[in-house]
Amino acid sequence: QPQSKDDTVPSRVLQIAIETMLEELTPNLWEDCLDRLVDFGHGVGQCLEMDSLGLNVELMHGEAVATDMSFMTVLSNVLGHLSDSDRDRILGILHNCGLPTYHPVLTRDFFKVAMEDRIKNSLGMRLPLPVGMGKARMFNDVTDEQFEATFVKWESLRKHSTVSVAKSKARAE
Repeated sequence: QPQSKDDTVPSRVLQIAIETMLEELTPNLWEDCLDRLVDFGHGVGQCLEMDSLGLNVELMHGEAVATDMSFMTVLSNVLGHLSDSDRDRILGILHNCGLPTYHPVLTRDFFKVAMEDRIKNSLGMRLPLPVGMGKARMFNDVTDEQFEATFVKWESLRKHSTVSVAKSKARAE
């Protein structure tokens, strides 16, 4: 949201995001390749969004994506591909934008089922993970032990950085 009438930062950020997405997706209109960095936040985010429907704390699409981004950022850190400072910076950006970094539906059991769905429908894990600020790469070989270590770390970090999701009824008003 602009801070003043002369503040062009929000519109510029949106424009850069659109241009970046088009640069990645345009050469792949027929989705011949499912390794897409712009899918960051969609590892289990779509399942998270659908499973939260009807709950007292529903997630809108962007909120589910942000929650997934939070978990996957910690995963990249646990895998040793993202520094603690970059991890904290990404989580801080999500937090400062008022986006959720946790949702009670995202449990180990939910994650296992959602990841099985991802592997089936995307023909592999195909997880786009940050490996630095403005840098990412695809990962296809994350183990159950690495996912478990990520849950432990993510749960400890969320205690200090979680934004609550507004109740769905409050949104409608």
